[in-house]
Amino acid sequence: MSFDWSRLSPEELELHFNPRAAPQNQGNWDPIFQARSDEARATIPHVTDLRYGPRERQTIDIFPAGDPSAPVMVFIHGGYWRARMKEEFAFVAGAFTPAGITTVMVEYDLCPTVTLDEIVAESLEAVEWTARNVAAHGGNPDRLFIAGHSAGAHLAAMALGHDWTTRGLPGDLIKGATLMSGIYDPAPALRISVNDDLHLTPDMAERCNALNARPANDCPILITAGGVEPAGWINQSERYRDRFGGELMLAPGDGHLAMLLTHCDGKSDIHRAQLAQYGLA
Repeated sequence: MSFDWSRLSPEELELHFNPRAAPQNQGNWDPIFQARSDEARATIPHVTDLRYGPRERQTIDIFPAGDPSAPVMVFIHGGYWRARMKEEFAFVAGAFTPAGITTVMVEYDLCPTVTLDEIVAESLEAVEWTARNVAAHGGNPDRLFIAGHSAGAHLAAMALGHDWTTRGLPGDLIKGATLMSGIYDPAPALRISVNDDLHLTPDMAERCNALNARPANDCPILITAGGVEPAGWINQSERYRDRFGGELMLAPGDGHLAMLLTHCDGKSDIHRAQLAQYGLA
């Protein structure tokens, strides 16, 4: 679908590309996320804050499935590269670890403390660390999948497009990806209020454009978005699908955060499609 965001007014750009500003995305989701994440941490064995790099937030939590042959999902949270933390999203592990998936929750540094270039580099370091170390924590590096929500979907897409052979890892390291309500082309963020924190430049936005990061191998890609999200935001997923393929699914009636709960509900078509990617449906 064609969507020319460059012709939008500043107010329209905020509504289409700032999830906090879009009325369709409103709702008090944080207490729900917190309660479900608290439950996951209380009931599922896991290890916390394993360090994959020297910066303050370069840490990982691992929720082992209990089967060393089980698939591994590396999950990268969102927050427009400027907010949120992995602990808020432990409910993702609460949904997928009991289904037989070792779940790796990635933390990373945030803008404006670091740049988007540096965040992309950190996400690649996290995937590399997982590939080299997850076996020691009960995971199978030969069945490594990546997933992310919002800005985390962008980082997952950048990892999907990385040439892992340059790091001495298999070219087909990532066996599949689930990209949830992502922003893949950062250029619209140059013209909205979030750039007060991001400090993006046109050159940086182009370097970090996931629509230029062709997947390094032919693996299944599930692309999802909330069915009532703004057209400009959904168009980011459509553009990624049109350029690189994959299956695009919308969560009917869901906004930006609600659709993440749909991924984790254990019964939706989207949840089943994600499990199928891991060979578990």
